[in-house]
Amino acid sequence: MRGCSKCGKVCEDVANVITGVRRCGKSILAFLLTQKGKAAYVNFEDERLQLRQEELNTVLEAIMSLKGEVEFIVLDEIQYVSGWERFVSRILPTKKIIVTGSNARLMSKEFSTFLTGRHISFELFPFSFREYLAYNGFRPNIYLTRDVARTKSFLIEYIKIGGFPLAYKVGRYFLSENYKDIVERDVVQRYNIKFKSALKDLSRYYISNCAQEISFNRLKNILNLKSVHTVKDYTLYLSNAYLIFLIEKYSPKLKESIIAPKKVYCIDNGIVNTIGFKISENLGSL
Repeated sequence: MRGCSKCGKVCEDVANVITGVRRCGKSILAFLLTQKGKAAYVNFEDERLQLRQEELNTVLEAIMSLKGEVEFIVLDEIQYVSGWERFVSRILPTKKIIVTGSNARLMSKEFSTFLTGRHISFELFPFSFREYLAYNGFRPNIYLTRDVARTKSFLIEYIKIGGFPLAYKVGRYFLSENYKDIVERDVVQRYNIKFKSALKDLSRYYISNCAQEISFNRLKNILNLKSVHTVKDYTLYLSNAYLIFLIEKYSPKLKESIIAPKKVYCIDNGIVNTIGFKISENLGSL
């Protein structure tokens, strides 16, 4: 079972937290984990649910009214409700709770208050190449030339399409729309970004320069921003949304590792190939 293979079940008395980039399969995983019992699912990203913390008990009452007693409650993207961690902490003794979210920093910040020591976290990512092969029902034998050749063919396809399950069914349209949602909903709206155009340009720059070293000062000038701190903040927000990752240079000396230029990587090769600006293919960097 993806992501939660180490436990394979929902742990009691703690909040089971699944975080990861938008549309990587968090809700599906939550569904799979609750198949053996009666469950209720609430999607807090639904625009019809504009809730405050004090109204969350109304959701619980609605669940009881519609479904009766349930063993599992899945709270999908609950970080949209301020103060949600108090609600989860209160109902933990009576229900098995699964919480999903698309923002690493927000979730960890909230868990450090009322849910300290009372949650187990899992990060879910798009398919790895091994999972991609399994998705296609292919288990290669490395001693067979035929399988080696087919594996190479799958690898090229994986590098181009990436690891989002829906990308195999919908294609690049899904990747384009998902990218827009990540930037707009998980970054611009969530952090109330002032310079929206600069944020979007920065995001596209990172994706177009995947596996390259970056300079915050240079980016400040490129984006015509007054402060390098704005570039750093925007970079952190994109990272919190799981869209990009900054990798430090390895060094046995901590100071060298910290001050050396970092390299930027995107969460998914399919997004790089769909959104990134490129003149020619560069499969090696992916």
